[in-house]
Amino acid sequence: MKPKKIIIWILVLGSAWGLAELFGKELLIGLGLKGTSVWLAAWAILLLAIARGLWNKAGSSSLIGLMAAALKFGGPSTSYCHLLGIASIGIFFDLFASSLLFQGRSQTWRRALVGVLTVYAARTFFVLYSVYISQSWRWIEGGSDMAFRHVLGSGSWAALAALVLAPLGFLIGERVTAMGTSTLTDRQKAPSEI
Repeated sequence: MKPKKIIIWILVLGSAWGLAELFGKELLIGLGLKGTSVWLAAWAILLLAIARGLWNKAGSSSLIGLMAAALKFGGPSTSYCHLLGIASIGIFFDLFASSLLFQGRSQTWRRALVGVLTVYAARTFFVLYSVYISQSWRWIEGGSDMAFRHVLGSGSWAALAALVLAPLGFLIGERVTAMGTSTLTDRQKAPSEI
């Protein structure tokens, strides 16, 4: 894929994630859905997997996560913990995708594992950061019960969604790339056939 198209895809997917972080919670609550962090994490995993299916390069997922966090930073009532939580999803996805997905080895279970590991790692990191580094009173008062609910309770629902959405996202990204490649090949052949 050409660098210009790659940049456009990163901007589009990072913006789609960032806008969901800005407005998604209120929208989901307005629709009567609970567990907004699960829905937002599932959306992030899907977008990161699509991006990685389009362009499987180390660092690409981190860029998208940083872009989403930057968009959230521009919104009202921004918490630095949330910004770090958003960015950490992209960074952990990048780490696991880069270490588990090798060229020519695109087993579905590896892709699903990238999604699941990302969810649990990012949620664990968020809790540890909130308690021990930023010393958020909410997380300190919530204690281990709140931490376990975040990582293993709602985190397990997000991981279950990632189990399906990560492989689906990779597939969508690869299909879009293949469509672009076949269209380019068709255009290159067309003048010689005339």
